[in-house]
Amino acid sequence: MDKIKKVLIVDDEDDITLFMSHFLMRFDVENDVAKDGEAALSFLKNNSYSCVFLDLNLGAGISGFDILKSIKIDKPETAVIIISGSYAEHETMNMGADYFLTKPIDLFELKKAMKHFQLVCLNYPK
Repeated sequence: MDKIKKVLIVDDEDDITLFMSHFLMRFDVENDVAKDGEAALSFLKNNSYSCVFLDLNLGAGISGFDILKSIKIDKPETAVIIISGSYAEHETMNMGADYFLTKPIDLFELKKAMKHFQLVCLNYPK
């Protein structure tokens, strides 16, 4: 069984990134955290990720939508799970996102996303 190599969490809210990081570490998933769009693009340029957990609203500057577009152009093999309080599920799925979690994140939904994340990132048999 393959192991998830690395995940990037992109969110400007400290409580979300801390929660997500600890949750993923419980599954032995190595992760990096970017607090804004510029940091996210830098991480993506310099690292390979199996999956990106991506907030859409990152404050001023580069948005989650911009990052999603960049990932789908430069690293289309990278799965993207949107984590957002906005209701842009249809739009982001049309842009290539693989899964959508609405904030506040429900633990049951996060576990469901993790299952989907494993299928997308590791191509486990269905």
